[in-house]
Amino acid sequence: MRRFLKSPMNRAFLLMMVGNVVFGIWIRPDAKRAAAAARAEGAHGWAVALLIVSLALLALVAVEVYLIYIACKPPQRER
Repeated sequence: MRRFLKSPMNRAFLLMMVGNVVFGIWIRPDAKRAAAAARAEGAHGWAVALLIVSLALLALVAVEVYLIYIACKPPQRER
């Protein structure tokens, strides 16, 4: 597991997975209520909201991985 976590991309995927699971657990009661109400109205607002939050989390993790990569990269010398 230590070897797996040495890669910034692997850490990012793990962080993204944990974040999505925690967010899903946190939002579940509200989503259930909204789903019950949406059946009557035919609205898909919660599905769109969950998709947007998941994509935002993915973008955040991608930016963090890029910043970690830039920070860890040694400066190049000019010739």
